[in-house]
Amino acid sequence: MSIKVPTDKQLHFALIHTIKANLNDQHATKGDPCWAPPHFPNQGRLTLTSQQVKENIKKIEAEENKHKHYTKKSTIQCCKSLHVSFFFDGTNNNNKNDTDDANPPHPTNVAKLYHAGFPDIKEAMDKGFYAYYMPGVGTPFPEIKTYEYYSSGLTYATGGQARISWALIQIYNTLFHAVTGHELTLAKMRVLLLKMSIEDGYNPTSILLEQFRTIIHELIWNKPKLVVLKLYIYGFSRGSAEARTFVYWLDKLLTCIHTQAPPLRQLIFPKGTIYGIPVSVEFLGLFDTVPAVGLANVMPMFTGHNGWANGTQQLPKSDLIKNCYHFVAAHEQRQSFAVDSIRTPEGNYPPNTIEVIYPGMHSDIGGGYPPGDQGKARAGHEELISQIALHDMYAAAINAGAPLALSEESFLLLTPKQQNYYLFRKISDTTKLEFDFSIELIKKFNTWLEQTLPEITIKKEDNNIKSYIPNRFITADIENVIECQLILITAWRIGRYASSQDSEMNLTKQDFFKNAPQHANIKVQPYEPEFSKQASSTLAKEYSDIESKSTEIRKNREKEQSKQTDVDNWQPSPENIGLPLFDATNARGQFWEASLEFKADYNDLPRPSPLIQFTLRTKKACQGIDYYHSIDNPYYKPDTTCDSLPENTFPVGVVGQSLFLQNLDGTVEEYAHVITYQDERSEYLSLKEKSKYIYSILELVLIKNNHDSYLGEIVDLLDNHIHDSRAWFMHSESGLREPFGGYFLSRMIYFGDKWSKSMQILAADEFTYRDKNNKKYIKLDYLPTYGLNLINKKIESRIKDEKPIQTNEVTKVINKLNEIKKDKNIHKISSSLNHYVNN
Repeated sequence: MSIKVPTDKQLHFALIHTIKANLNDQHATKGDPCWAPPHFPNQGRLTLTSQQVKENIKKIEAEENKHKHYTKKSTIQCCKSLHVSFFFDGTNNNNKNDTDDANPPHPTNVAKLYHAGFPDIKEAMDKGFYAYYMPGVGTPFPEIKTYEYYSSGLTYATGGQARISWALIQIYNTLFHAVTGHELTLAKMRVLLLKMSIEDGYNPTSILLEQFRTIIHELIWNKPKLVVLKLYIYGFSRGSAEARTFVYWLDKLLTCIHTQAPPLRQLIFPKGTIYGIPVSVEFLGLFDTVPAVGLANVMPMFTGHNGWANGTQQLPKSDLIKNCYHFVAAHEQRQSFAVDSIRTPEGNYPPNTIEVIYPGMHSDIGGGYPPGDQGKARAGHEELISQIALHDMYAAAINAGAPLALSEESFLLLTPKQQNYYLFRKISDTTKLEFDFSIELIKKFNTWLEQTLPEITIKKEDNNIKSYIPNRFITADIENVIECQLILITAWRIGRYASSQDSEMNLTKQDFFKNAPQHANIKVQPYEPEFSKQASSTLAKEYSDIESKSTEIRKNREKEQSKQTDVDNWQPSPENIGLPLFDATNARGQFWEASLEFKADYNDLPRPSPLIQFTLRTKKACQGIDYYHSIDNPYYKPDTTCDSLPENTFPVGVVGQSLFLQNLDGTVEEYAHVITYQDERSEYLSLKEKSKYIYSILELVLIKNNHDSYLGEIVDLLDNHIHDSRAWFMHSESGLREPFGGYFLSRMIYFGDKWSKSMQILAADEFTYRDKNNKKYIKLDYLPTYGLNLINKKIESRIKDEKPIQTNEVTKVINKLNEIKKDKNIHKISSSLNHYVNN
């Protein structure tokens, strides 16, 4: 008997039914249900009720009010609480550039919340309110002597440890200021950072411990008495990973202070204090945590949990964290952007933690996309879907007692005395503007919420006290909710990407494609024959121009530095800070190539060659060679390919990197001795089948582009607000998208040592030890939608070896294999030494 589903619930039923029918068919993990966002109100979340404002102030002043009885009639302040906010921005995100220099401005949600944290206001600091911002890895951070944008920050998260250590130094700086009235000099903090950077084991706590001991007397006897140190921490992307490592190291520091105190002083300095001053993380707000430290999951032998991210991403089991919210991207699927859930390996959420799923890609949650990028949010930043996550994180933080700026209406709800004291909390006009949102966007978001998510339990809490209350799914965990959303966006892509170009639903007919930014010197469309040559030459020239400007800035900075007498306290002038790295103005071309890749994979055909030519040959050079050879050789035949070559080309290093990524066929030993396999073919077939069914429901709307119905609103959301991160990622640097990935491969989710997908793990030696003479002939081979294989280059045949059973505890197995390899190396060295000594 067939079930009749009302038209307005057809998509919701199909999605949920598809998920329920295939629960746990590919997930290696399962756990407690995660959360859905609540409906977004038309007035946004800056508007608070009187009770919500009172609760926020009550939490801020709680410890001071407990000590009121000490004051009696004295007019001298008897006690003081310290409130410190830390803002860790995402990879390649930099507040100075993104807010002040970029046109249009495009600060991330972390930067916007920083602006709402009233930074650098002396009145706030004197009253115990501090705000510190850490720019994203890969970007300038003058305080730590990083003056340029740098590619290793983007690739390996280089500089992440320095940012975490800098934040830890600011805890000492805050306490130093509180007891002395002075801040540490820049030179002093740089010395501390240098000491911490050379500390073994990515553990800088011992250096900090030494510093705190220098002011222990002041901390204990300071007047007014320091009654609490409350921290409010925000992070996005690798900044979220930094924030989590920061909390992990802080927890270790507090444990060290307690355990290393003399026996009697352990009573005076309880656990969780800095020499008697209680420390708490009142709020930890994370946007889509992606560690990707070292080589990320972009290649099938790396996890992205190296260095400072190794073992630091699970939340401490102590009671340090009072509230933690983690907002996760529902539609991200880049392999090098695997997300670290806050759920434990056992499948439970720690107390006071909430993990919420939001629509969009990585930066659709954490922010940072300029309005109009990829033709999305064309009317302005108020149409960016990241504005919803911004408002919700703000509200969650306010609920937890965070000292963020208050809207004019909310500020007026304070008493006159409070208004006078908290004048610095009144929101500025520019910050208020950064929180703008579109009513039409809200309508589409709420429709997505109602129609595409599994069943939720409506939480019956007083909205008058809390302005943000997520709803928990009844049974759906994060793995299944994200799978549901991947089916939805793949169904949309079938229509937009896999359809014929003359179809009304095809990408090329859509407004977002037509308005996607393209360099002014590229006069043709990506699907026209001349595009490859024209775009390659134009973008190479764009790259060259940026490099020339960067070189000039670097020289000017060096001249400026040479004139300084106090270099240790010096920072370059703003005009001598480096420019952002090359990011091709080629959104339309990237979209088109992405659609060709999707269409090829969907139809199980080979992917087309990249359109952007990364070659050292130019038309002029080719013609010059022709001319040289034709002078004395009347029989010389000109090179017929000269006219097809671009006028300009990229530097040797860029071309080399592109060729490396486009031809990942080196020997096994060139990459790693451990290789991971996932069953890509099964995942591809499963996702394709489920998505085709949802596509059949969306097809008519995709053709007609009628946005009046709820289906139309969902398609509109995908068309005009949700970006395609795979389309542009790595394309500027290589001319292709992320290798070892695709649109039919789901995102990996980490739960500590457990992964959401099982893998087969092989030591490369297992393939090569039998025939050591032929080791160099064994290479990696990757076929989209099928996965990785090892090939014998001599005979171009796949090596058939029995693979081990699957496991989702990949890190443990890799560590074990690494230990075995280490032991083998030690034994080999020992044997060599013995042989040398005995002979």
